[in-house]
Amino acid sequence: MWELGKESLDYCNLISEGANHVIVYDNLPRRHLEQRLREQIAAIIYTNSRNIRVTYPTVQHQNGSKDCGLFALAFTMSVCSGQNPGSLGYI
Repeated sequence: MWELGKESLDYCNLISEGANHVIVYDNLPRRHLEQRLREQIAAIIYTNSRNIRVTYPTVQHQNGSKDCGLFALAFTMSVCSGQNPGSLGYI
C-alpha cells in the first residue's frame, strides 16, 4: 500500500511484477503517472531504468469521497490471499 499525497496516488496498491513492471490497483480512474511518480516508483523497486511499465487493471471504483483507504486494504488483502482484485467486487 502506498500513499503519497494529494498530487499523487492516494492509498492505492503497487505490486512489482519483475524488474521494471508495476501493477497499480487504483480505485480512482487514472490514465498515466507523472514523471515524478515514476521516479519514486523506480526508487521503491530499486531500478534506475527510465522505462517502467505500469499496468492499471480494471478494479471497482469508489463511490464515496472517503472510501480510498478501505479499498486499499481490500485490494491488499485480496492480493495477499492470491486473488485478483480486478475480478472481485467489494461492498
